[in-house]
Amino acid sequence: MDISNWSTSSPAVVSMFFNTFDLWKITLGPNVKFAAHPSFRSAPAAGTTIPGTSYTTTAASWQIVGTGTEFNPKGAMVTTTEMYADRTEPVTYVWANKAEASTPAIDTISSLTFGTLAASDFFNGNSPLATNMTTGSVALEDLDNITTYNVTVAQTSDWITDGESATIAKSNLKIKYGTSDLSTSASSFWSGTSATATKNIAFNHDTTKNFSIWLNPSTVLNTALLGKQLESELTWTLSETP
Repeated sequence: MDISNWSTSSPAVVSMFFNTFDLWKITLGPNVKFAAHPSFRSAPAAGTTIPGTSYTTTAASWQIVGTGTEFNPKGAMVTTTEMYADRTEPVTYVWANKAEASTPAIDTISSLTFGTLAASDFFNGNSPLATNMTTGSVALEDLDNITTYNVTVAQTSDWITDGESATIAKSNLKIKYGTSDLSTSASSFWSGTSATATKNIAFNHDTTKNFSIWLNPSTVLNTALLGKQLESELTWTLSETP
């Protein structure tokens, strides 16, 4: 309710909010004066759903919105007496509540690229390295600064290419992170806290590990796949570490 443009200087204005049980927000202006308590209803218990919304109260109190918003007020908690007798104009009061924190999540992930590879790149047990380690990264968002987070990565699909039904099993063309085989299980990529709500973790943040690719020397490749751009899916997971 916004009555900031009202004038209530008349002493006859009393108990006007007596039956307003669902009134959870009100804005008062400089000419809204009450000779006596206008019967503002006390705020309900914490955990009460605010009428017409999905938000719930966090305390059994009214609160000044201040520099916040109606669903994330930043001002002081006030009594119903302070709401009419001790205020600075204009002012908006709401039932105390707080916006729910956004769930931490992975925002973006760079493609992991191995470039153009030939059979010779795998001779003598070689494992070609990803070519974009210095530019590739995983971006996290909505973190807090006290939680320890863990990011894992796993290879979760076989290799495919557009226009061909033939594939290469991930067990025959494995992506590894350091010595960890991502085709069989997830590997820890990063663990730690963040001083800011967003964090960008480079693929080469750990100088002791590289993303590499291993080809089973016994694998017989379908000729339809030769010279084609092959893709395999990596699944990244963000979780909180106990």
